[in-house]
Amino acid sequence: MTAAAPVPARPALAQPGPAGPAAEGVREKVPWVDAPRSQQAVSVALTMLCGILLTLLVNLTSVSQLQHVASQHHLYDQLRLSLAQGSTPVAPITKSGKVVPLGTPVAVMTAPEIGLAHEVVVEGSGSAQTMAGIGHRRDTVLPCQVGSSVLMARSAGYGGVGAAWSRLQNGDRFTVTMGQGSCTYQVVGERTAGDHAPQPPTGRGGALTLVTATGYPYAPTGVLRIDTALVSDSFDAPGVVFPAGSLPAAEEPMGVDYTQTLPLLIFGEILVGLAIGAVWLWRTWGRAPAFIVITPLALAALFLTARYIDLMLPNLI
Repeated sequence: MTAAAPVPARPALAQPGPAGPAAEGVREKVPWVDAPRSQQAVSVALTMLCGILLTLLVNLTSVSQLQHVASQHHLYDQLRLSLAQGSTPVAPITKSGKVVPLGTPVAVMTAPEIGLAHEVVVEGSGSAQTMAGIGHRRDTVLPCQVGSSVLMARSAGYGGVGAAWSRLQNGDRFTVTMGQGSCTYQVVGERTAGDHAPQPPTGRGGALTLVTATGYPYAPTGVLRIDTALVSDSFDAPGVVFPAGSLPAAEEPMGVDYTQTLPLLIFGEILVGLAIGAVWLWRTWGRAPAFIVITPLALAALFLTARYIDLMLPNLI
């Protein structure tokens, strides 16, 4: 009787385990842990503070230039219409006896040699006025009139007209057109703090001082005054309502408008409210819905906050 051959044992199946090169890339998923509400609020607040600084920088260096161009187009259209109608102000008060509103276009300056074509001059020299165009100091006569006139412009932001003024050389000429007609001025010199001012004009003479800031862009170190003399016929100057030295400090060179403090505080409180609301929405709806809702509101509040900060900066920056 023949014995049966033994059946070979079946090889054991390999069991899965952590060994092997493929397993080295496996990592345990770390669960998401929300930070405490106080830390979330601080994080959002710091983010908005950085947003304010960034928005302020972008607004001063880029957006302000576009705003200046838009303002100039609007003001130039207004001035052309008022010149055609004969209603352009030629005195600090209107024909009805009211003070000319701040920001009213009163003249236009043209100086092709330095790249100025139809730059509108507005009444007033505060920050809001120099953001729109060249500002006329209200306690002086208007350009082209008998006597001394003063114009102010920003050196960097909002058109940077003052930077163009600083390129004027002795003997250069430019023209100004206002409600009574046109006139021509010639540069006779420039001065900074400590330099002697020229003698005031006599008889039917006229003088115009262009005031802007010196130093690096957006970091002024002083005030530059460019003196010019009227070399064409002058026009009669009506009585000045504002005596010399009666203007508020905000309309002086490098003046700051502190009346914008309250709106700035209000927008600061709005930003704080948005920070608290962002944390609440984050924890209630999730990150994505909170981002969608808060982002447009925060951008609008940041832009308006930056604009009010601009209004509180010196009027020649």
